[in-house]
Amino acid sequence: MMCFMPYAMPLLAGLLATTICASAYGQTRVDRCPQDKRLSADATQFRVSVGTVTMPVGAFLLVRNGTQLGGIRLTSLTPGANRAEGRATYESFFLPNQGASVTARGVAHKTGDVYIGETVGVHGVYVHTKGHNQVLIGPWKFHLSFPDMITMSRGSFWTGEQDEGFEFAPTSACQVSEIDATDTGLRWFRWDKTTQVDLPLSELPK
Repeated sequence: MMCFMPYAMPLLAGLLATTICASAYGQTRVDRCPQDKRLSADATQFRVSVGTVTMPVGAFLLVRNGTQLGGIRLTSLTPGANRAEGRATYESFFLPNQGASVTARGVAHKTGDVYIGETVGVHGVYVHTKGHNQVLIGPWKFHLSFPDMITMSRGSFWTGEQDEGFEFAPTSACQVSEIDATDTGLRWFRWDKTTQVDLPLSELPK
């Protein structure tokens, strides 16, 4: 089912407003989460690209591996001097069995922050990026290559990035209580250097 906005609405108001769309199943979907105050398209979509997922603020990204299920969302984002720098805060959840409810007791919840600063070094010697970019989803450790971009492979110095069996599904859920991990409309992606797709929140299930 399509969602329409009046053409007479001023552009700025249209960008700031949260557009509610009715799905064929009677649920509602949004074009952005209220936590994301940016006026750019980055606030209205996920982007799966070259083994990474760029996340809008507020919307949950589900992660699964075998029978285990987790999820993560950014709760704030503060840009830095360039695209690769900045700060972010996040929250995540983890449950060992996909059949359990994401709001049940015993679900592991975590919060944290990420800071990605400037890259320093002399002529390629001891080059490193200031800050800390690790995020935790239960026992899983992933990294943000940009403040809003999570890598789909945990990687290592010895193995590099590769498909480790993790699958990622962007959702339009702005609260953990809205998530339906059993929804057959979820699109699951694995690490793949060739994948390039933009996923508007208004077209995603919760």
